Amino acid sequence: MTLQTDLQEAVARVQADSQILHQIVHGDNQTVVPTEGGNVKTVAKAIKDIEDTIQEGLSDLGAAGQQLADAVADAEEFRDQAEQHAQNAETLANALNLPTDLTGKAGMLLAVKVDESGYEPIESKGVFYGLRKDGAKLLAESGNGTFVAKDYPVWFITLPGVDFSIGPNGHLHINI
Repeated sequence: MTLQTDLQEAVARVQADSQILHQIVHGDNQTVVPTEGGNVKTVAKAIKDIEDTIQEGLSDLGAAGQQLADAVADAEEFRDQAEQHAQNAETLANALNLPTDLTGKAGMLLAVKVDESGYEPIESKGVFYGLRKDGAKLLAESGNGTFVAKDYPVWFITLPGVDFSIGPNGHLHINI
């Protein structure tokens, strides 16, 4: 894996987790949100379920008052936990220093800025890399433009940054 791939996967995970957390915090009182660790009730559903349980279990006014107080305390705790998780998700997302507006950037890649202060969208262009024989010599060629694949027994197209050459002993050197 490359740093770029790792970064893209990390960004995707943070975005996906942020969306899941948003559903948990802001979902209605009927929703259960699927997560990797199992289904999680929305805050509203957890509160509603607690309230429903209280209503079903009341046998007298004295018990009702204590159970209601406990339910309110539980609901407040769930609310506080949800707020903390939302803050943590926002802090993690902000720590990545991702661009705030990606409008019109479809198909582009995120690259580390030159000053390493965050990331910026860059063009996603492929580069041709191929090996072919010229008489007794093995040639390594790369670049953009038009290449005839049948002229190259070995070839691939990838992002810029791969460099290869043929050493004096005929060994292929690839630098990524």
